[in-house]
Amino acid sequence: MKQSKSSICMLLALCMILAALAACSTESTDSTTPLTTPSDISNEEQTQQDDDFYNPDGSVKLPLADTVETVTVWMVYTSTVYESMNDLKWVEWCRDLTGVELKFQHPSSVSSTTEALTLMITSGNYPDVIVDADAYIGGGDKAIEDGVYLRLNDLVDKYMPNYSALRERGGMWKKMTISDNGNMWAIFGLTDTIEEPWTGLCIRTDYLNDLGIEIPVTLEDWHAALTRMKNEKNVEYPLSMPTSGLYFNSEFLSAFGVGKSFYQIDNKVQFGPIDPAAKKYVELMRQWYSEGLIDRDFLTRDTFGGGNYQADTTLLATGQTVAGPFLWGFAGNNIYQRGMSEDPNIYFTGVKAPVQNVGDETRFGFISYPVKTAFAITTEAKNPVLICRLFDYFFSEEGSLFMNYGREGISYEFDSNGKIKMTDQFNEEVANAIYNNPWEETLRNYHWWDGPGLVDYTRIRLQYEDDSVLRDTCYIWAEMDTSYELPKVTLTPEEGDEYSAIMSDIQTYIQECFIKMITGSEPMDLFDTMIENIKTWDIDRAIEIQQAALDRYNAR
Repeated sequence: MKQSKSSICMLLALCMILAALAACSTESTDSTTPLTTPSDISNEEQTQQDDDFYNPDGSVKLPLADTVETVTVWMVYTSTVYESMNDLKWVEWCRDLTGVELKFQHPSSVSSTTEALTLMITSGNYPDVIVDADAYIGGGDKAIEDGVYLRLNDLVDKYMPNYSALRERGGMWKKMTISDNGNMWAIFGLTDTIEEPWTGLCIRTDYLNDLGIEIPVTLEDWHAALTRMKNEKNVEYPLSMPTSGLYFNSEFLSAFGVGKSFYQIDNKVQFGPIDPAAKKYVELMRQWYSEGLIDRDFLTRDTFGGGNYQADTTLLATGQTVAGPFLWGFAGNNIYQRGMSEDPNIYFTGVKAPVQNVGDETRFGFISYPVKTAFAITTEAKNPVLICRLFDYFFSEEGSLFMNYGREGISYEFDSNGKIKMTDQFNEEVANAIYNNPWEETLRNYHWWDGPGLVDYTRIRLQYEDDSVLRDTCYIWAEMDTSYELPKVTLTPEEGDEYSAIMSDIQTYIQECFIKMITGSEPMDLFDTMIENIKTWDIDRAIEIQQAALDRYNAR
């Protein structure tokens, strides 16, 4: 199926419009603009198109099957409310609307998606579809070689015109949806609106205002602010430290021009922890720790994401900690509004990572890609064509709305200006909810959160469209330059095995050394010893592997 020039031009124009609404924009963003996707594919060049699947205007004919067809989907799933995806109203609607009944299979208790997937593959009992298929050890090409995943190139070309049109934008949309060997081993969720940063640094600005302190910009500013809040506001543990000793977005370390892991400068891969500049970071954190500015018990804290994404909320709520990594939903006065703090004045503001000097700019931060979850179709799939048609429906205008918001008139509707809004029925369900994050969890009942299709990240803004601080917090974090971050590169199976063998011990060793130096249990001489040891463990070879993968990615 070949996309017409007029349709591609329309698509590019829509891309420009949607780019102006992207989450990383610092301007006010229209949070309820209906999705527009390349679903108008009807033209003279497409006479070979399957007329049984599309209407004359290019929209998808529903249902997709004359009788209900079952598609099994393997997926790691967690929710505070719904035990299974099979419990969601959206799954029932999908069956009634498309004629396809999705039957989800969830592993019971596992430590990681990779482990769960490996166990399932080892059993030899494959579902039709695997979600988070990039967890396959050795990658998608290896999965095809092993006879587990189907090669989808021909199926996508023939049965997925909406998905294909989005890929033809080029850039990451194309590079990240195909392997270095030219294989489409999965169908990916794609997005027009880049996912907003959901984690970054925050600091308690009601205390700063009380002390007459501006929001800190430089490392020196941070030291002064933390010191005064400790001494004058009796803050016990001013700054939260991740349990790894390194912040998720390389904050503080990035002030010295390096990142917490592999990164690139002018397409040359580097490894931050062994850079001499990283020693300056460790020395600074060691000083702050000795001065009582960093939580002395950071290794024992119960925090989200192993301490990388969110400081201990109990310490934040009680005023024992006033700065650190945050999830966006806790910014502003939301810790009080959630009933976690008794202080109505408590207020946290999102801030950019500190720099050494005013005017400096870091090159690390939260990075989000327009290519999301990977959905592989297995070699055991009973009807791969039907699955491709279903997934392509989710990339159409109508299907995108259904995948992101549910059923019009039940969970969402359009206002007089044509903007999406949630219905009174939906809002009433949120109001009656008793769980911690009712808006998001209620929405999960009505749609597939990270499903295959055009994922609309503007939907989350409906939750906080009247809460400017949450919106602005995401914008502040999104302003950061991330040009040194690596794209999602792919290792060959052989490289993957060699890389894992090298890095498994190195990552653990680095964390142990950083923690020992920061807490003062070992002298700073350990840094030089650490580098010497890591070099004998073939870190240069690991860098070479990442460089080769980056070169292949750039050549796609």
